[in-house]
Amino acid sequence: MVRRSALKCFSGLAGFPLDGHARRMLILSRKVGQSIVIAGNIVVKVVRVEGDQIKIGIQAPEEISVNREEIQRDIDKGKPGGGASALKAALGLPM
Repeated sequence: MVRRSALKCFSGLAGFPLDGHARRMLILSRKVGQSIVIAGNIVVKVVRVEGDQIKIGIQAPEEISVNREEIQRDIDKGKPGGGASALKAALGLPM
């Protein structure tokens, strides 16, 4: 639930279909070096902008899984190679 006071600092709410259901998405504007905090313990920071790509950094407790959407879809479908094994392969580490 977004507190009423927080609603003054957002650019807007947009409907975003996810899993076939309409969801609401809070849309924020941030500049390089600025962050947002989720649930008091997850920090998402804009690190840099390169053309049409935005580099973000995410700090979260170890027990919270943070994945790119396409990796999470593979994990959810039970496909091998998703998640940690994909990261190990990208870093050249043994599986």
